[in-house]
Amino acid sequence: MDHRWVVLYNANLDRSLNNRKTTSELKKDLKRWEEERPKKKKAVVSDSLGYQVYMALLHHPLLLMSLMSFIDYSQNRVLSIGQRRKADQWEDNTNIY
Repeated sequence: MDHRWVVLYNANLDRSLNNRKTTSELKKDLKRWEEERPKKKKAVVSDSLGYQVYMALLHHPLLLMSLMSFIDYSQNRVLSIGQRRKADQWEDNTNIY
């Protein structure tokens, strides 16, 4: 059952007895409303894995920040986990006085 139908039906029950519409009139109103409303086109996803990654990063900013730590902007490349660990060790060693 459509959400819009429930709203129409319940709103009709709230009217006074003289102003209530019949079920067939309500169905006509619902059909007219559905025809008037613009149809939404579903987005076509050609790369499902890329879309899933995009949605995960969009809704989980900490994951995005974590992945951004693997980007070496000075050399415009993405670090592997091993390279990232070496960079962390190098940073830890340089902070010792």
